[in-house]
Amino acid sequence: MGSYDISRINFDPAKHYASVRMQQGRVLTDDDWNENERIDAEDKRSTQVDIIGAFGSPDDGFKIAPLAGGGIAGPDGIDFTIKAGTMYLGGLRLLLHADETYRLQHDWLQLAADAGAVPEG
Repeated sequence: MGSYDISRINFDPAKHYASVRMQQGRVLTDDDWNENERIDAEDKRSTQVDIIGAFGSPDDGFKIAPLAGGGIAGPDGIDFTIKAGTMYLGGLRLLLHADETYRLQHDWLQLAADAGAVPEG
C-alpha cells in the first residue's frame, strides 16, 4: 500500500474532554469516532490506575520464581520463571497465558544456547 488513509490524532488529555457529540447537519468523520474512542480508553485507563494503583495483580501474575532445579544463576547465565497470570501496569492489563522462563520468552528474540548473554539495563 503506497499511502495510509488515517486521520490525524488530536487527543489531548489536558483539555479534559468527556466525549465527542454528533451534530445535526454535519458530516460524520472517522476522526470523530476515533477521538471518542481515545477519550473513553484514557478514562478507563486512568480509572484503573486510581482503583488498582500504578501496578497490581489479582493472581500473582508475572511473579518471579526460581527454576525447577532452584536458583536463578546457572552455567548458561541468569534464568528464572515468570509465572502466568494477569498484571495491571499503568492502567493497562497485561496477560501471560503460561509460565515462561526469562531466557525463552515467546516474544523475545531468542539467543543461541551458548551465547550466555543477558540483556543489560
